[in-house]
Amino acid sequence: MTTSTVVVLGDALECLRALHSETAVMLPDSTGGRYAQTVVIGLNGAAATSRRGLRALLRRQAQASISVCMQRPTLRHLIVVVDASPRIAEDAVLTLCDEAAETTHRWIEQDCGAYVIVTFVVVTGCDNSELLARRVVCRAGQIPASDAHGVVNWREIAAASIQDLTADHYL
Repeated sequence: MTTSTVVVLGDALECLRALHSETAVMLPDSTGGRYAQTVVIGLNGAAATSRRGLRALLRRQAQASISVCMQRPTLRHLIVVVDASPRIAEDAVLTLCDEAAETTHRWIEQDCGAYVIVTFVVVTGCDNSELLARRVVCRAGQIPASDAHGVVNWREIAAASIQDLTADHYL
């Protein structure tokens, strides 16, 4: 694992508050922020109370991710942290996020010509922002390997690292 510069963008989710105190995290408008290897995007999906609404929100995020990649030529990891509405079944949220992760990865490759690992983390029910921050920073330091995209949920990463989980899902 290497040290990676992380920038946090998007919605200000409560579960991401501890991430801002990590030493690897930079301000998005700082000079170093432009050369971040990892971008974490908070996505508040609480208002999307249907599958259709969540799908539309995730599609908009996939499109916005292309701009994020174009602005940061050294990007290796894009981690989208999704706080979904509890009105949508978790398996449906995970399926939609998996589709969004694959689409985002493909669009970035096509439009930016870059290989960026895209990870969606569904944090609905997250009760430990410090552990989430450690897991995200650990994922940010992972050298790109076998998994191009993936999705994990809070219960999974409370027990294991994101890279172990995504590698297991990939294999």
